[in-house]
Amino acid sequence: LEMGDLKLTGYPTVGISGDDSSAFTVDIQETSTTIAQGNYTSFNITFAPTNSGSKVATVTIYNNDPDEGTYTFKVCGDGSPEISFSKVTTGINQNEVFPLTGFLNKYYFGTAPSGEVWEFDGINYNKLTTGISKERIVCGTTYDNKLFISGIGTVGPNPIVSDIWSYNGSIWTLEKSGIDNNCITMVSYKENLYVGAGYAFLELYKFDGVTWSLMTTPITNQTGIVSMVTHNNMLYLGTRAYYPTWAEIWVYDDSNWTKMNTSAIQSLDFDNLIIYNNNLFVTAVCSPGLEIWKYDGSWTKLQLEGNPYCRFGRMNLLNNKLYILGSDGSEKCIFVYNDVFLKKVSINYIADNPSYLGVFNNHLYISTITNGEIWRSD
Repeated sequence: LEMGDLKLTGYPTVGISGDDSSAFTVDIQETSTTIAQGNYTSFNITFAPTNSGSKVATVTIYNNDPDEGTYTFKVCGDGSPEISFSKVTTGINQNEVFPLTGFLNKYYFGTAPSGEVWEFDGINYNKLTTGISKERIVCGTTYDNKLFISGIGTVGPNPIVSDIWSYNGSIWTLEKSGIDNNCITMVSYKENLYVGAGYAFLELYKFDGVTWSLMTTPITNQTGIVSMVTHNNMLYLGTRAYYPTWAEIWVYDDSNWTKMNTSAIQSLDFDNLIIYNNNLFVTAVCSPGLEIWKYDGSWTKLQLEGNPYCRFGRMNLLNNKLYILGSDGSEKCIFVYNDVFLKKVSINYIADNPSYLGVFNNHLYISTITNGEIWRSD
């Protein structure tokens, strides 16, 4: 602004426009339209929507500033009610519960330490007879019209051994046994099943429906593949590492491997990858806590309230929103992101340790470790 008074030339002085403008109200104390040089005035914007959903409007301040001219900025709010959860009676008597995936209009949970598989039809929880003899059932996906799961346990001198099982809705089949590694993530990509593993060393297995093969990758100095997701005809893999080496994210196009530039993120573990609104989101286990990063061609760190930390930093999608399970040490919480802003919702009423997120029939499911509970969004 050049020397002199600032004249506010609009009517109203501060205007709000856009389809959602009725959800915002401007309160300005200054009645004069002239602000003397060296002075200032202030105003408040109140968000009071009459219905749920994300709201965005444009604020416009017309003035006689020859340098800046009309000044505009956007305001946003979320009129959705805060999400809440209720504990579900399941009959599961295990220390840990792991949401696996949906299959044939039902949802499946794995457990530890007894390696059980539970089926949920929307009303009842039923323990299935599987023949699986491993202590932990931690991950699952669908492939070739079947449910595939990983059973992890200890056998003899081997610290960890995994078996891969399939289920067609009535029969369980042992697809591959005796993998001397911790198989903790799997995904279907280009008519093949990929299983990522890691304990002290990294492995990636490929199954074409008939034959299993151990893939050769250019990934070095990483201790495991802990997360996978498909996007734009590519397979994305998140790894785990030991300090001073940092975890990495790799992209595979069914022929070539490319390492993403994650130098801005110093993480020991990219434990969760998810696609939301056509962008890649990752959880990074950093010091002192959980970080969430978005990739849309460049990396942007989401600003989480407090000092959030979660054992695995799980994410999932429901009703076009991204949900992130976390804790700031004293308050357990779930973060809700609508691609505009982030809101923290306390779930401190869950006494056990929330660790995983599943989605089924328009509900979020939080599972816990220690008492093996399941909590469903209301």
